[in-house]
Amino acid sequence: MKLFDYYYDYDFGHDLSITIGQFKNFNILDAELHTSEYWSWEPNIRLTFGVFDGTIFTIRFSAWSFSFDLDFISYRYQFNLSHTRE
Repeated sequence: MKLFDYYYDYDFGHDLSITIGQFKNFNILDAELHTSEYWSWEPNIRLTFGVFDGTIFTIRFSAWSFSFDLDFISYRYQFNLSHTRE
């Protein structure tokens, strides 16, 4: 079990992933923040809520070249940031 883990990368924009409460079969909270150097001229604003689609509750927000994802109790495809670092 890991209480807190994060991964930051910069590849044509900022990428930040955060996991709080990582257990073997689920994570309590997964959050991702992405930005891009290439801003779109279109507003492309999206707000999505999900329930029981691999997580108990999901919020996804994106506008232009910015996106934010928040997953509460992800049990199907939970983050394991240790694999991302390899």
